[in-house]
Amino acid sequence: MANLNIRIDDKMKDEVHAYFSSIGITPTEAVRGLYEYVMAAKKMPFKRKYMSDEDEYLLRKVKEALENDDEFVDVKPADLRAALHL
Repeated sequence: MANLNIRIDDKMKDEVHAYFSSIGITPTEAVRGLYEYVMAAKKMPFKRKYMSDEDEYLLRKVKEALENDDEFVDVKPADLRAALHL
């Protein structure tokens, strides 16, 4: 058997361990379940976020324009400022 050592925020650890306890599993069982899932599915059970909400909004608008072959995208300046938190 292998051992893992990980570093996580104390508050996160406490909250997550309390949740695990509430559903009747140990942290070891949870991590083992993650590893078993990744082995079987060959992918993570969640997406990592690489872009900000603002970047995702702008990318979505560009994709919409490309899919619709639009010359212009209907985005109000106020909506854009709000999405960019300006």
